[in-house]
Amino acid sequence: MSRFPAIFPVIAFGLALTVPASAVQGRRAGLVLTKVMFRPLPSDPLTFQAFAGKYRLVLHEPDAPVEPTSWESPLTVINTRTGFRFDTTVSAIEAVFLVPGRSLLVVVAGGDGARATVSFVDPATGRDRFPMLAAISDGTTVEGNRIIFDAAVERAAPDGVSRCHAARVYRFDGIHPPVLNPAASLALTVKQIGVGFTGSRRVAFPRTEKARLTD
Repeated sequence: MSRFPAIFPVIAFGLALTVPASAVQGRRAGLVLTKVMFRPLPSDPLTFQAFAGKYRLVLHEPDAPVEPTSWESPLTVINTRTGFRFDTTVSAIEAVFLVPGRSLLVVVAGGDGARATVSFVDPATGRDRFPMLAAISDGTTVEGNRIIFDAAVERAAPDGVSRCHAARVYRFDGIHPPVLNPAASLALTVKQIGVGFTGSRRVAFPRTEKARLTD
């Protein structure tokens, strides 16, 4: 399940959007991705929509009728001027962000101990602008210009050792593909698992002071 920090309302693309509080404070540091706020249709409370300029964004099948955290459907994007529409290739959508000043959607899907993805979709063509990011993660967070996949711990084996997946922290400028920050990724892995590593490793006593690698 995605976790997002405190947010402030802003107006952009003719739509009430939100920006993470930490990002507002650090606006000078770089790009600030703006989160799209979806609202249920009065005529169909299980269909949520938002508008970004000439684009209508639609999601179906929420996990809860009020304040859902994910939608099982893919994201449907409709150009209200031309009628062109498409569905994203990913479903289980958790959040959608806009890149200020650019025609680009950042789509967060999956997670909660499973394969999480972040897609970078051009709403004008329906194509991916940059390669998709994917990781086994317990949660995906977007903070300012950072995309963060939390570390994940699989179910412990009989010997008490768990397969763990390292955290990943990316920086994104909205123009080029996201860039992995190895130092920040390692530091977050140590914080969340108790020991530093990259990729997937077997860890004894993860998330405790006794955490150690076993392979």
